[in-house]
Amino acid sequence: MVVLLNFNSTAQKNEIPVKVERSAIFKDKGNWSIQSILESEDKSIFTIRTQLSGLISPKPVYLFNKFDKEYNKIRSYKYKPKKHHSLEAATVTADSFYFIEYKKDKKNKKIIAYINVTSLDEFKFEKKEIFSLDVAKFPGFLSSFFSGTKMDANLNGNLSLSDNGNYLVFNIDSYSKQQEQHSIIVLDKHLNELWRKDFKLDIKDNRFELEDIKVSNEGDVFVLGKAHPEGKVKTAKDKRNYHYQLIKINAKTTKSIDLSVEDHFVGSLNLTFTNTNKIGCLGFYSDRSDFRYKGISSFFINPDNLQIESKNFSPFTNQFLADKYGKVKKKELHNVVLRDVYYSDNGEVTFTAEEFYVTVVYSSFGPYGAGTSRTIYNFDDIMVIKTDNLGTLKWARNINKRQSSGEFSDSLLSFSSIINDSGEVFLFLNAHKNMGEIAGNRLKFRQGWLSGVTKKNSNMYVVKFDEKGDWNFKTIQENKKATTVINSRFMQVLDDTKLVFYGSHKNNKQFITLTF
Repeated sequence: MVVLLNFNSTAQKNEIPVKVERSAIFKDKGNWSIQSILESEDKSIFTIRTQLSGLISPKPVYLFNKFDKEYNKIRSYKYKPKKHHSLEAATVTADSFYFIEYKKDKKNKKIIAYINVTSLDEFKFEKKEIFSLDVAKFPGFLSSFFSGTKMDANLNGNLSLSDNGNYLVFNIDSYSKQQEQHSIIVLDKHLNELWRKDFKLDIKDNRFELEDIKVSNEGDVFVLGKAHPEGKVKTAKDKRNYHYQLIKINAKTTKSIDLSVEDHFVGSLNLTFTNTNKIGCLGFYSDRSDFRYKGISSFFINPDNLQIESKNFSPFTNQFLADKYGKVKKKELHNVVLRDVYYSDNGEVTFTAEEFYVTVVYSSFGPYGAGTSRTIYNFDDIMVIKTDNLGTLKWARNINKRQSSGEFSDSLLSFSSIINDSGEVFLFLNAHKNMGEIAGNRLKFRQGWLSGVTKKNSNMYVVKFDEKGDWNFKTIQENKKATTVINSRFMQVLDDTKLVFYGSHKNNKQFITLTF
């Protein structure tokens, strides 16, 4: 059952027309954190949630649920990994639901990868071994394991799924003191192996950092990494003397190209496929260090011959700096993580980013300095950035925000985003209820240093940026009055105008759809 609510917020600039629908409440015991919302071709909804189990060294337990298109729960399946097992990814295809499982076989010193697959009608999984690895030969594979916090439909880490769902690729980093070595295994949409291939780079293993791996809709695999120079770093020039390397691999050929960062620092690059049949490598650059940024960096590359068609280092606009600091300052950003990338039909790029960093707070007690430490996850300012099809910055805006929690999966943290056919960007986030426009046409979610975001003091917002970068916002719900809090970080697009979110509070759970 779906309950339709007519939601009218107070006027805030121009109205953002949005209809909010809420499913019936369903009860669900346990502190389950949403990790992914997936939709199948028959419009069924699958959720993947996790919670920690055990007092000493707690381990994640996973819960898979299927709901019909009216959000009635159909079935559930709980997966508790055995000792030395871990779930690494899960997704829905046209006719199946599957998850990847790794086992560390300590006795035989091997890592074994399995696919657990079931039809969409029932959770009856069949397990199939994909490959096994010698731990001594492939130690890097362990370090590239997903954590539960990174698990999503995009299969980040050492796995990648093509946009059309026809190909699944595993990247396996082996170990050699002399050369960087990788093995690539490609499966089809029915999870049958198509081909596997080993390749080497003329660089020592400890001089190459894997950045990203993607498989195209044609089944070509692209690996992006950062290659560092040999020898000790003695000067600032030595420190920035690295380049990125893009490698294209298929069953027949392997070829690569170097991407020079010139005299800049580029902390990381994100690998994407554009709407105009190019490869986009996007990130941020600095003139001071790998972790402070003064603008955006972009490379657009022909996927057939790996020729660089455009390359750009574009500094942030004065408007962006004024958004962030109140006036234009010669400062560089730090701890920025690129989130979502969108391409228009003419190749223009819009992407979002977030200031994310982890701090550890140590509290001492007793005469001998004994104490405890607490990890804090910080999700601060949000950035929306648009470039032309050559990567030159058109505009960039900053939303001032400060959020932190001792739980990475806190439902009130971070944001999600979409873009429509008109180029308008919509951000969805929970934030402090005292927010709004401040001097200089700036948007700030007001929050004191000691006042965290809670259900009682927060609202769920949508913020819209038009094609020129002008903003507008609207309150979706006042969390204090709502039965459930909408988890704004995880969202599924049902069609061009309809989105679904997962809401929870204590044992109350429901789905919330927004229609624009």
